[in-house]
Amino acid sequence: DRNGKLIYVNCDDERDLKAFVAWQKLFPLGQDAGITDELCKEISDEWKRVKQRIEQVGPLPRFVFSRGSFGSRFVELDNAISDITLNNKAPYMGILRMSSEWQSDHVSHKLVKLVRVRVGLNNETYRCVPLSSDIHERVHCRMLKIVEENWILLGGLVSADCRSAVLLELLAFDAFRYSDVTRAVVDKLVHLQRDGEKRKKSALAKFNEKQLRLKSSKCLGTAENSFVKKCKYYVLYKPSVDNFPVADGFFFVEGHGTSGERAAVRAAHSCDAHQPKTIVLLQATKARSHHTETGKLLKLKAILRRAFRNWADFSKNMRWEIVYVQHPDAQLF
Repeated sequence: DRNGKLIYVNCDDERDLKAFVAWQKLFPLGQDAGITDELCKEISDEWKRVKQRIEQVGPLPRFVFSRGSFGSRFVELDNAISDITLNNKAPYMGILRMSSEWQSDHVSHKLVKLVRVRVGLNNETYRCVPLSSDIHERVHCRMLKIVEENWILLGGLVSADCRSAVLLELLAFDAFRYSDVTRAVVDKLVHLQRDGEKRKKSALAKFNEKQLRLKSSKCLGTAENSFVKKCKYYVLYKPSVDNFPVADGFFFVEGHGTSGERAAVRAAHSCDAHQPKTIVLLQATKARSHHTETGKLLKLKAILRRAFRNWADFSKNMRWEIVYVQHPDAQLF
């Protein structure tokens, strides 16, 4: 029917599979059977195995409940990721750009699932989402490697500012993993002063180019896919949901950025969790003004407490800084 509507159905999620694991163990026992500690342990152990497979290949029943099928699927994933090259990378750029509008008919079903999205009152469409957090990271690393290899070849043909602008466009905040990009951004920072406030320097201004390079990037899990982490310096943390409050990404650096090199030296020789540090929040914006509401900041702090097991100690003696990265079309200043 040419006039028919497309219907998108979400695949099973983690909760569905968890319920099935319990049902497999409980159903054969009958309604009158008691639940013993031994049975609870069996269910718990089985769920740990299944959950680990979900994190690797996605919430697909045919592959997570069979050891043999899981093994063959994992090999297929390796091949699908290896097949992403400079020539066919375009459909996967949504992973690098953290795009909530990512749509493509040319991605591998081994790596990506479609998620149903409501549009208006009576219409619906889809978005592409990596099948699992592990697949997201592996494809993400593959894409970074492809882009990096391409830019090494072209490095001498473009200016540093041009390279920085293009990498920000291609990689979003992952571009901050390249020290020359971070340096270019820091050199162009404009401090937004409040009335009567003295001009301040960014906490990043005191670092040399080698120190400015972020070591890696990690995604913060959702409520259904949460992995408690430990706060680490020079790691880019990115939200895996669209409605993350205040920031589109963040990282931690040593020192407050107000005492020059002395702060950096003190931080370098201190193992104390209370040493001076700064959380640098990153936000891409086209807006002419940005009002950060207290409620959203409190929500962000609550998320960070849940996400990082050492947040209570690590956040002591911490200053907060937010960097707004503007689109060229924005006219703020």
